[in-house]
Amino acid sequence: MMTSVWSAPRISLRWLPVFRRNFLVWRKLAIPSLVGNIAEPLITLVAFGYGLGMLIGTVNLSGVAVPYLLFLASGSVCASAMQAASFEALYSAFSRMHVQRTWDGIMNAPVRLDDVVLAEMLWAAFKALFTTTVILGVMLVLHDLNLAALCDRVVLLHNGRITASGAPSAVLEPDILEAAYGAGLERVVLSSGRVVVVPR
Repeated sequence: MMTSVWSAPRISLRWLPVFRRNFLVWRKLAIPSLVGNIAEPLITLVAFGYGLGMLIGTVNLSGVAVPYLLFLASGSVCASAMQAASFEALYSAFSRMHVQRTWDGIMNAPVRLDDVVLAEMLWAAFKALFTTTVILGVMLVLHDLNLAALCDRVVLLHNGRITASGAPSAVLEPDILEAAYGAGLERVVLSSGRVVVVPR
């Protein structure tokens, strides 16, 4: 039976083994992939956010002054998601199809081309989601004061300059934080002994 090239894809659950195969291959290279996913936004945030951010200061968005680092961080998340999905869907999928001829081997199993293409699309979406989650995790660690309380040493930056440095108990003082963040904050010691910074 001849099907038209314009017919809708015939999709079954046979895309799952193809997706799993991509995941198992990626798992062997997960550590270098993680290092790349974390290093790229860190370099961007440090070089442009703190370096260029000192020169720019704030960006005016609809009458609201936004620190350049925050402006850059949101764009970095979007750009990294797009680049991860594009790279995986274009270069890596093409490499599996043409250079490695992985698709030829997969097509010898009872799998349709529609299932292989769907698995590749979902794999690209997964890689974009994973990359974005890692970058958001890096930003959370860099900006959440409550996580900073778990560190041995904390460095507080304001407008690209170091305003305080030392043990978390010395840096996470309300007057120091208010000067840096411009908001009323207070330090609360929980029953477990952990120090938490909350808005006043």
